[in-house]
Amino acid sequence: MKFLHKGTLPIHLRFSEFLDDSRATKPHALVVGEDVSYSYSPLLQQPHWNGLHHGEWQGNGACPYIAVSVPKSDIESFQNWLHTSPTVGCNITLPYKQTMVDLATSLSSDAERLGVVNTLKRESNGSMSGHNTDPEGVKYALRSVADRLHGVNAVVFGGGGASSSICLALEQLGVSKLLIVRRDVSVPWEFDSTQCTIEQVEYDQWASWTSLHQPALFVNATPLGLKGHYDGQSPVKDHELSLLREAIGFDVVYNPMATPFLAQIQSQNGYAIGGIDMLIGQASASFALWTGSPFKELERVGHRMALHATWDAIEPQWSGLANPGGHVEALFVPRNRDADTRRWLGEEGWTDEVPELVQTLYPKVAWCDQVHGSDLVHVTQAGKCSMPCDGLWTMERNLSLAIRVADCAAVLLADPKTGWIAALHAGWRGAVAGILPQALKIATEQGVDLRELRGWLSPCIGAAAFEVGPEVAAQFPDEFVLKWGTSTHPHVDLKAFLVHQAVDAGVEPSNIDLDWDACTRTESERYWSYRALGEDAGRMVALLQSRDTYEG
Repeated sequence: MKFLHKGTLPIHLRFSEFLDDSRATKPHALVVGEDVSYSYSPLLQQPHWNGLHHGEWQGNGACPYIAVSVPKSDIESFQNWLHTSPTVGCNITLPYKQTMVDLATSLSSDAERLGVVNTLKRESNGSMSGHNTDPEGVKYALRSVADRLHGVNAVVFGGGGASSSICLALEQLGVSKLLIVRRDVSVPWEFDSTQCTIEQVEYDQWASWTSLHQPALFVNATPLGLKGHYDGQSPVKDHELSLLREAIGFDVVYNPMATPFLAQIQSQNGYAIGGIDMLIGQASASFALWTGSPFKELERVGHRMALHATWDAIEPQWSGLANPGGHVEALFVPRNRDADTRRWLGEEGWTDEVPELVQTLYPKVAWCDQVHGSDLVHVTQAGKCSMPCDGLWTMERNLSLAIRVADCAAVLLADPKTGWIAALHAGWRGAVAGILPQALKIATEQGVDLRELRGWLSPCIGAAAFEVGPEVAAQFPDEFVLKWGTSTHPHVDLKAFLVHQAVDAGVEPSNIDLDWDACTRTESERYWSYRALGEDAGRMVALLQSRDTYEG
């Protein structure tokens, strides 16, 4: 090959792997725990780092935010490394929130009160300050009911690390009495309050306390209900449901969004609040510590995270990229729940079948009848393009471009300087016909410096599965035609060919984002694949927009 490009850099690494990663020697932010492989934090944080304009933080370019799993046997080595690392900020999760207190040379009032940290900040003198933004996350989650909590009683299920932060936030919100429900009250639990009364009972006693004190708020601070671990479980038994009648219910679990506990609250005509907002609130507070400003458009952030919690959705790592007056956003929706996105698009844009969250985030959409060619059309309004084509480009704000695929590649292009964006459908016919070079030629004509352009290739058929006839192979340069295993037929590396075309035109390899390993044909349970499913295959959709960003 004429290029060396690893594609998408992993957002999760083990500590030993991270030490060998090039990002470990440059400014970066982390989330650290014993196992953070499933953390939402990189997905939540990275677009906001991407969205910082030059001069908004001390680094140059977007700061990578990476999840690093540190086994207990390596925690001392990690702490020693962190002292002299270029880490600008670090979120801490289980089981190290107390362990990492010793690294901080100063503590915020909340961190000192709780005796644990969830955020470390590199100060100008090189030292680390310790903070706990979890109470801010709780208060953000409860903002819609805050005026109803002063002077009321509350029940908190769970005596783990989250409980203390919840109790501190509820104390600050003016709750009068707190009942902590724990499995074993003989085990010390250190949070104390001079502002509200705190009692502790085991699970067989909370019902009688509730009958006596009539709490207005119930909080699930346990992992019960967590997807993949405690599915279908709740701290409240069926025979106890009536105790939740017309109460406020808050669940720290955010995956799934609709937890069994919240379903119980709703069944009793209560007001249910999920854990996504706590995650967003504490993350925004951490981001503000590191950069000086919280997340912009918090309501929109909530919609985006709710979409990811509900659907299997993929974003380029550069999504959120700042451009003049706004930001670039991109989304790829695979085969979720067998949804066929062809039914999402109509003459005027979205149909009634599109999920509400997708339409909220990408309200105006332009699309086209795709014909496996190389033509691109400049679009300025939502709806179906007036002519069949395989590429759309625009400089309009708040107009989304949609491309549908099922083995072919969707290629998204975005320029942070001019706001120019394009979305392409690139199967082997379109790739050979030159749809990507044609798009890059248009970009240059529109004033785009290709060295600044960002590109993304969707999951598509991989070389191992892309077996073709000799007549197709003959249309590709020899270096992209491969012999694979025992197959007697040639294989084509479509991804490599498209990357080669982009790099050959002047796009920086490091600005091209793709997953080399993803293959629609061999992973047809996650992706629609025409080769795997034939006429039964639906279509996935890639969306791209350059949108105005508002403070708030």
